[in-house]
Amino acid sequence: MTARWNILLPICFVLLLFSCANETKRVLVYIPDKALDSPEPMLSQLLEICRSEKIVADTTSSDTFLSEDSLRHYHAVVFAGISPLLLNYRQQNDLERYLQSGAGILVLNAKADTVLNWPWFKSLVNDGLSNQDNPWSRRYDGGRAFFATTDEASGPAGSREILEDGLDFAISGVPYYSDATTPRVPEDNRFVAEVLDTYLYEPMEMVIFNDGRVLYLERRGDIKLYNPAEKKTKKIATFDVSITGNYEDGMLGVALDPDFEKNHWIYINYSPAGNVPKQNVSRFEMIGDSIIRASEKIVLEIPTQRETCCHSGGHLEFGPNGDLYISAGDNTSSKESDGFSP
Repeated sequence: MTARWNILLPICFVLLLFSCANETKRVLVYIPDKALDSPEPMLSQLLEICRSEKIVADTTSSDTFLSEDSLRHYHAVVFAGISPLLLNYRQQNDLERYLQSGAGILVLNAKADTVLNWPWFKSLVNDGLSNQDNPWSRRYDGGRAFFATTDEASGPAGSREILEDGLDFAISGVPYYSDATTPRVPEDNRFVAEVLDTYLYEPMEMVIFNDGRVLYLERRGDIKLYNPAEKKTKKIATFDVSITGNYEDGMLGVALDPDFEKNHWIYINYSPAGNVPKQNVSRFEMIGDSIIRASEKIVLEIPTQRETCCHSGGHLEFGPNGDLYISAGDNTSSKESDGFSP
């Protein structure tokens, strides 16, 4: 019996040490490069709190650590003086998965940005931006997010309380990635580049059909269609367009109707030749490989000028609710303001 306990006690002790080690909280603090040389008081106070609370804090200004291989080792990530909106698409993807796995983020003293081209993050911050609360926090998509601004008005005691509350809220557990629902972005080496066409003449915009065909516009009037079965491109239409004066006019934009498979509608934004300076946004029927010119229905005429270049715009894009968005550009030369003084 004694020999048995002599064997079991060391094993239990090792297991206890392992369990205690797993309880150590770890945070990754991501800061701008300039903060390394002269950290702001908020950062110094945050690190001091981590030391006193026995939280391991790893500080970095390298975004290479904002990947899943690194994030999985931390209970929370702190963005100190920098917004997650500055992450690239791979890092954004990994941060989504990080929160979905049950981890947390703290965003401290990051400048607000109204350009939210990351839908997942936009949904996360909508409440805080609309209510203008400071600090504010929420459980979101399986994880936790805490946003705060510390300034002179907060005072040292107020700032410390904000940071302590933020750490306490965000640090909830080691990421459990089987709970993540956003698929990972495939590695670049999973893709193969295939050249579909060469010797393009001022290509402007393209659309891809469900069957793999690719239609694209050339500014000087040609519409071309690539057939993946034949691996060939052919010209299917030529529009008479204005390309003089404003040297960015011509064939500008194209979009497929969201119900193209049923209604066969295709929209084209172009500059019709003639004495009337305008852009036409027109709808056409496309049957097979042919655009039916007689089916043209002008949806919108945009007045313009053809005396000087540039910045015509012309992109077409359908939104998720079926609205067609049209980019008109400012149609103005950058030299128009030369020599101007207030």
